[in-house]
Amino acid sequence: HQHHKYDGSTVDYDFSILELEDYDETVLPFELTYAKLPSGDDLADGTLLTVSGWGNTKNPNEDNSVLRAVQVPKVSKDVCEKAYSGFGVITDRMLCAGFPQGGKDSCQGDSGGPMAREGTLYGVVSWGYGC
Repeated sequence: HQHHKYDGSTVDYDFSILELEDYDETVLPFELTYAKLPSGDDLADGTLLTVSGWGNTKNPNEDNSVLRAVQVPKVSKDVCEKAYSGFGVITDRMLCAGFPQGGKDSCQGDSGGPMAREGTLYGVVSWGYGC
């Protein structure tokens, strides 16, 4: 189910919920559980968040059938808006994370993956520039 306010021009509300009709051990590689959501406290800039997924890496020959994870620091909205001024709007529902110099990041194919810290889900990988 795609969020009813999803806006493809700004990529705002870019998340969906997948509802499984049925599942068994052959399609259940991990234990299904509920996500713990933040209590409302703001994350400090620089707080490390873990993003994970089966997306591409910089090496096109690398096997992407392995789940990978990387820690990236939260970035302020002001810094993010400056970095992405030519690429899109940073809305109040978006959380930015990454290194200014790059090098460690999510990539194409990681979209929809979690952005978490200590078992709490803070966001979902959506969009960016490069990997």
